[in-house]
Amino acid sequence: MLILGLGNLLLADEGVGVHAVQQMMAEKRFAGDVVALDIGTAVLDALPALETAERVVIIDAMKADGPPGSVYRIPYDDCLRPSTIGSMHGFDLSRVLAMTGRRDRPEITVIGVEPARIDWSMDLSEAVAAALPVVLQAVEEEITGHRKKCADAPPSRPSLPVNPGHRGERSPTSRQEEPQLSFERRFANSCRM
Repeated sequence: MLILGLGNLLLADEGVGVHAVQQMMAEKRFAGDVVALDIGTAVLDALPALETAERVVIIDAMKADGPPGSVYRIPYDDCLRPSTIGSMHGFDLSRVLAMTGRRDRPEITVIGVEPARIDWSMDLSEAVAAALPVVLQAVEEEITGHRKKCADAPPSRPSLPVNPGHRGERSPTSRQEEPQLSFERRFANSCRM
């Protein structure tokens, strides 16, 4: 499982994802099968980890017109994404995912936090700082759910032989479809990635 903390530390609540991941790493909250990365605004730096991740949790600020400090849990596919690149050295997550060259995309959930202020400051607002325990609890629930899903999964079938001449890719019939998880949708169609 991969946890990505996104945001800009110089813009107050915009940096909530980075603050959350830094706190998780400082407290050594998660180990073993969990990798937490402080990505900030350098989304391209997540490319190597995204190439192999089966499950991803993103923590970021999310403008959804709720009260400041509201925490949202949304499937990534329900998030709005930019149609253009904002700068020549910036990539959004959807473009970095495309760069992995994967046929299958990892299951991705966004834990978003409604910002109170986005201006020049390295400190979170009181409302967003108070929401950090809720954010960390939401991430823990995602990890627990993923581990349970993996433990409850039937034993994997033996690997089928690779089709000759297909650059090591498995036949489409050799894959099992993953069941879709349902999520509580407290808000939809608003996060920017």
